[in-house]
Amino acid sequence: MRYEEKMEKAAKYSNEADRQLYKTRTTQGAAVIACITSTVSAACLMFLSSRASTGAALAVVNVAACLGARIYVSNFWKGAARVPFANSYNDASRDTDKTIVWLGGLAGTWAGYACYRALLRA
Repeated sequence: MRYEEKMEKAAKYSNEADRQLYKTRTTQGAAVIACITSTVSAACLMFLSSRASTGAALAVVNVAACLGARIYVSNFWKGAARVPFANSYNDASRDTDKTIVWLGGLAGTWAGYACYRALLRA
């Protein structure tokens, strides 16, 4: 992030800035972990397992991971106001809004896949 260097400098002098920087990084990490989990799960389903129960279980795990990350990221950023003359921060905030929507869509896709696999078992 372009504004991260400024945040690191501010964090040296302010506990609140340090806390905000830490929370920013953990929200980014949560979204990345959810994406990696989803990608690895999809690869496993394509190459390793054809059992419906395995597919449904992985889908449920991914729904939980994506929704958990979405809620975590959203709860932190929903109170973040746009800051005048801080274009890189505002850009990051808008990009995070897109990430929140994307995580919701990914969770919905996994939920649809879980339903599909459950119907195959029935």
